[in-house]
Amino acid sequence: MGTVTVMLPILAFLWTAAFESQCSAEVSAETLLQQAIAKVRALPSYTVEFVRYDDSSNSHSVVHHRIHFVAPSLYHIDELEPWKQSVRASDGHVDHIVGCTKLSQIYNGKTRWMYSVDRKQYLQFDSLNEDAKVEFFPSPLPYPEVEYLPDETLLLEGHPRQCAVIRARRSGGREATFWIDPAQGLIVKWMVGSRGSNDGLTVEITSMDTHPVLSDSLFRFEPESDWQKTTAFSCPGQANLPAQKTSDR
Repeated sequence: MGTVTVMLPILAFLWTAAFESQCSAEVSAETLLQQAIAKVRALPSYTVEFVRYDDSSNSHSVVHHRIHFVAPSLYHIDELEPWKQSVRASDGHVDHIVGCTKLSQIYNGKTRWMYSVDRKQYLQFDSLNEDAKVEFFPSPLPYPEVEYLPDETLLLEGHPRQCAVIRARRSGGREATFWIDPAQGLIVKWMVGSRGSNDGLTVEITSMDTHPVLSDSLFRFEPESDWQKTTAFSCPGQANLPAQKTSDR
């Protein structure tokens, strides 16, 4: 687990004190989970860095992103490392795919741009209102079954920190586990999947600033004259695939 650094305003410190007091009073697992989810969804702005792992029966992918957000709908997403994916074919060989460029996205409430600084290329979309939280944060839909698991210690801010662990279930075998740091009232890790399935998602939130100072320029995209508007990013020798591919045979 990576280091979690959270910068909070005075009101958030007061909220944290109340949060810890509630934990000591053995607040229900359902209440604790809903409070942690609601806290992030109510933020007027944030900067979050996270690593996300997506798994299925034949693939594994990893992304490392940072998101700057200002309500109601401004966001800026940067890939901090090229995305990676491994895909197993039916004959057993595995393709390893690594992005050959780091992509960024900007959304200003009406238009979304995706661009590569090193390749000087960009895509432009007219988009409906989009929520950047889907990249790293669980759905606010309630779970009918919620229970505590034994606390676990994660490394936060360079120090061991005891986290509350909550397991939640929905009908159809869907199950999620959440790690909540009671000192900050934040979800610092979560996993979701289905019992009996290899499909799953894990998100590790490595840092979160809940009161950032963000420049307006973060949410503007003005390409220079030598940039190329494209319909697909590509790597040399890889057709329209924005990645390099190797295979285990």
